[in-house]
Amino acid sequence: MEFLLISSIMSSNKENIEEEINSSISFEKETRDRVAKLKESLIEDPHGSTTTVFATTVLQKEQDDIFLDGCSESVSTLIKDKAVTLRQSYHSFDFNGKAIITLGLNSILDLSFKYPAAQAKLFKRNQRKQLDALFPSKTYPVDSYDYIKELLASLNGCYNKNKSKEANWTTIYKELKRLDNIYDHERDISHNDTGFCVHFLLHIMSIIKHQPHLFLEEVDTSEWDYIVGFWGVVSGRLFHGSGLHLKWGDTHLTVYDTVSDLILKVDLRILHDRIRQGQNVETDIGAMEAAEEQPGDAKYTFDRCKVLLESKAMIDRFLLDGCLVDSVDSLQICGLEAHFVNLTLEAPGAYIGTQFYTGCIGNSMSNIVRHLDLAIHLLCFRDQCISVMNQCENHLSEARSRKVSAKRSYSQLPRDDLVVKQESVRGSWNPPRSSKSPPPPTPENLFGKH
Repeated sequence: MEFLLISSIMSSNKENIEEEINSSISFEKETRDRVAKLKESLIEDPHGSTTTVFATTVLQKEQDDIFLDGCSESVSTLIKDKAVTLRQSYHSFDFNGKAIITLGLNSILDLSFKYPAAQAKLFKRNQRKQLDALFPSKTYPVDSYDYIKELLASLNGCYNKNKSKEANWTTIYKELKRLDNIYDHERDISHNDTGFCVHFLLHIMSIIKHQPHLFLEEVDTSEWDYIVGFWGVVSGRLFHGSGLHLKWGDTHLTVYDTVSDLILKVDLRILHDRIRQGQNVETDIGAMEAAEEQPGDAKYTFDRCKVLLESKAMIDRFLLDGCLVDSVDSLQICGLEAHFVNLTLEAPGAYIGTQFYTGCIGNSMSNIVRHLDLAIHLLCFRDQCISVMNQCENHLSEARSRKVSAKRSYSQLPRDDLVVKQESVRGSWNPPRSSKSPPPPTPENLFGKH
């Protein structure tokens, strides 16, 4: 079976990469004519930058009105048209090409990718700068938790470079246990957040001593080593008393109203439960995808696309159920590294993804308090999930008080922000299950109703 490599899209080691993210290692045969046509769709940047941009014959137009210098069509029109053009040859591309197709057919533009990864190669350098300026990454109000750093300031003097690793570990551990006793949330709920940060640092100390293999590249570890050994315990403590519960282990999102055939499974679902007519109804508030340390570009890109598709499904369900939630935060875990990802429905048919924080856990004890930055971002992530939960609950309560359905039909709605957002929702597209499965058709509502 022979393939022609296309610059910036095809990969010489695609069979090895495909084995990492798909259960099958068989590839569909592509004819020379098809690959030649795809190659003709590429043009070089006329301004001489290192970017490769795509020649486009616009099939339909989106209504997002996001325009960049040098582009006669809108941003969403460009990414969707390219995805539609390449869809049938999905299996011919490497992980970057597949990301262009998958994200484009889901109306998603992910600005976290840097050139030449995924959708970054669709735009010239100056256009990428424009997009970053138009859609800056969000920030959490981390300053509201500065008091925790002050309460735990005694940790700063624990490490002594003249002492052995074992001696320093014992000194830091004893101080953390002292603080854990002071800020015990079981005795005083007002200490819940400070207690979480102490717990977080204690667990880091625990894996430094008892699970050092988690820090070693030479040791073969799986994503579940990190989930069971660290993130499962930490996330469980993070959501104590929040009214949310965590469901681990490749379960499907509850998005049947909007994406009846969603096949992607989620490593961790963050759920809000409510009882309706004696039955538990789950509402997805957030999601997390996990991989081993340094999973490789293919797995990393695959998981990023996956978590963005999951976020889109949640946004669509909230909006179509009549709840004005158009932004969702999620986590992408790679070993002991956590990436915080946001997806927001910014314009008609334009879901914009950004990565706004990355925290990494190391095994050095010389500055253990530096991990408080990651702990505080996790607290802010929890707060965001609680905020979405409360917004959903308020929506349902208002509907019950008016004795009307929480899901308002289009004819029942005034011309308000919710209606505008509902009209901005676009269809979803699922990647093929395996290399032997044909690419699904283009979503019917990819460009909206004109």
